[in-house]
Amino acid sequence: MIILVRLLRIALVTILCIVAFAALFEFLNAIPTHLSLSDHPQAGLTNPRGPLVFDALVWGVVFRAPGYLFNGTIPLLIILAVAEWKSAKSWR
Repeated sequence: MIILVRLLRIALVTILCIVAFAALFEFLNAIPTHLSLSDHPQAGLTNPRGPLVFDALVWGVVFRAPGYLFNGTIPLLIILAVAEWKSAKSWR
């Protein structure tokens, strides 16, 4: 039972970190566009007072994070489950 609790805690922390990374990644990508830098390809198309930064955060959490979770969390949890199982097996 302790193994399942540890795996659940690891999974939740991993998911939280991946979602935070996805939101931060999109936020940092939106900064040049939001500031309307002249060397950015979309500089003339944005409104500096618009909710672009908020939209970027939502985009990162809703669209980018699930892909990261599916492609990163599941293989990581499988590896951690095998490691925990071997560790628990050696305790006996």
